Amino acid sequence: YLKMLEKSYGTYRTPEHCYAIPFYYYEEHISKNGIKKEILKLMKISKDSVTLINNQLNSIQELIKSHEVNPNLIGGLKKILNSQNEYRKFRFRSSTNSEDIEGFNGAGLYDSKTGILGDSIKSIENAIRKVWASAWTAKAFFEREYFNIKQSDVKMGILAHRSFPNEELNGVAITKNLYREDYY
Repeated sequence: YLKMLEKSYGTYRTPEHCYAIPFYYYEEHISKNGIKKEILKLMKISKDSVTLINNQLNSIQELIKSHEVNPNLIGGLKKILNSQNEYRKFRFRSSTNSEDIEGFNGAGLYDSKTGILGDSIKSIENAIRKVWASAWTAKAFFEREYFNIKQSDVKMGILAHRSFPNEELNGVAITKNLYREDYY
């Protein structure tokens, strides 16, 4: 069930119908809809004001989820995904520019969501918006704060691929802190 891609640097396995949504569309979404301004407001809140920070994070997430995603992106993605008849469910996996960097991996901080072609509730667009919004959960924000990652530079990309309906688990497992010897 895995498609092999031959590259000069080796052989990699990827799920069928695998596509990337670059940072560009996330950045466009938050800039065009005034969300970037709300993120900048968040940066001005005192780090001791946890309640105010959480309220602003919730507001940012709701704004991301309430605005339309670029119709060209959604239309193009649906066209590509509808060009095959084998799969209707697709998994949208988060990937930020603020994870897997030196001293910080961010594994498990962000959400993956399922989108179903033709479904009005679990739509492709809703899955994308929910993944983007997961960049602004309290756990993600405070973890980045702890590691001094510049919040206003965070961008979210997405890897979309066909869903694996029989999978029993979906997540990230870390068994050891790679950066601190005394924490497991």
